[in-house]
Amino acid sequence: MLNHSLLITGASGLVGKSLSKKIKEQNLYDRIFFVNSKMCDLRNEAYTQLLFYDYEVNTTWDCIHLAARVGGLGANTLSNADFFSDNIRMNTNIIDLCYKFKVNKLLSFASTCVYPVSATQPYKEKSLHDGWPHDTNFGYAFSKRMIDIQSRAYRNQYGCNFIVAVPTNIYGPEDNFTLDKAHVIPDLIHKIYLAKKENRSEIELWGDGTQLRDFIFVDDVANAIITIMEKFNDEEPINIATGKDIPIKKIAKLIKKSIGYDGKIKWSKDYKGIQKKSVDISKIINLGWKQKTSIEKGIMETCKWFVENYKIARK
Repeated sequence: MLNHSLLITGASGLVGKSLSKKIKEQNLYDRIFFVNSKMCDLRNEAYTQLLFYDYEVNTTWDCIHLAARVGGLGANTLSNADFFSDNIRMNTNIIDLCYKFKVNKLLSFASTCVYPVSATQPYKEKSLHDGWPHDTNFGYAFSKRMIDIQSRAYRNQYGCNFIVAVPTNIYGPEDNFTLDKAHVIPDLIHKIYLAKKENRSEIELWGDGTQLRDFIFVDDVANAIITIMEKFNDEEPINIATGKDIPIKKIAKLIKKSIGYDGKIKWSKDYKGIQKKSVDISKIINLGWKQKTSIEKGIMETCKWFVENYKIARK
């Protein structure tokens, strides 16, 4: 048992659903309270404060803050101002109210896209603020960096146990598969599925396929969060990743196989983004966490879920 009660924001999202299931299975809290965007607009301070009053949040509570405005490469590039302001408001409200209501422990999510373009790879947590992030998503990236700054400030001034996790590219069943707004894997799954459904002999995808990314299955992220809540209380953030770099071409090939698409892939030269994102996972490994789901198994499960739930999937 970690504590008496737990509040999870972003509970209807990809990570929130997996985490909620695992916490219930392991009986880690007496009570779990869920918040999603339909229940409360966390950008609004008054609404968020009312939520804390209604739930009677106090020192017997922990909070896991997953809620965020997120999107893929295209959405981030076109809406840097919106991504910055919406996330800043949500993060500020949650962090400040967790302090005011004396929450025992708060874990907030950042993202590996916050790391500076110039940072040495694999990215170590100490390099989080050492330079400018990639120009395509600087609004989102800086809003997520501010989670770390604000958490450290409240820890320094008030002694709050506020910690930050920095996950890499997360994927899995129940992801957001909205075309050109989703992250890499759900976007590719949706596009390749439609290419098969429409009997197209060729499909064009962004980039040239050589870009390297670290992809982690959502259930592995949920297990990492539980490990962090049990064992990690440091000021500096902690990465959540597999430590393995995989080219986008391989991801597309695995999706083609899982979907059963026999057409050809044509790679565009546009929207390449950063060539490689490699993440140091020494801290999370030292806590005893291990990756359990291979990329092959994770892709297969995600594709299967999407095909079977196409009508109701987020898209």
